[in-house]
Amino acid sequence: MAQFVAAILAAAMAKAIVETPFEGNLGATVVSTDISLVGAFFLELIMTFFLVFVMFSTAIDPRGVGKLAPLAIGLVVLIDELIGVHWTGASMNPARTLGPQLVAGVWNNYWLYFWAPVCGAVMAAWAYKYYMRISPVNTDLSADKRRLREQRIAALLVRHLRHVELENGNPTLRGRLSDRIMRRKSQVQTHQS
Repeated sequence: MAQFVAAILAAAMAKAIVETPFEGNLGATVVSTDISLVGAFFLELIMTFFLVFVMFSTAIDPRGVGKLAPLAIGLVVLIDELIGVHWTGASMNPARTLGPQLVAGVWNNYWLYFWAPVCGAVMAAWAYKYYMRISPVNTDLSADKRRLREQRIAALLVRHLRHVELENGNPTLRGRLSDRIMRRKSQVQTHQS
């Protein structure tokens, strides 16, 4: 909702600042006569799909390269703009279209600029979830690190106890400690799966 309000305010400010002969349609996105409405719809849908998919891949997924997310997202926006600006204005965001169209009074095919990005974003979310096999993000990374540390310590203790058993020949002590460690290790493994 904030994006819609901001887009309307920005377009109103642009109209107030820019002189009348130069204002044109205030950057309102309109469908070119060189493409059909169905073609424009699918072009906007595809551009939004790629943009949202890259956002999921880089900025949202913890497996992605988060530090390079702005570069990847910016490159997708650049490519989308280079491809789609002639035919549809390459909106990829309903709020970006609403403000200029509303203030300039160029209310052409807004349904296309609303539904194509929404459908593209939903398709990207679905595709990313099912094709990239995303499980819910575990935000408690410290628990994972703690579990790995416990596994490593258990493995080291078992190895040490085997060495002590060979040197001292005391299977009773080794048996009790090793059984405890092995039980803990199996509990950790079953907890992980």
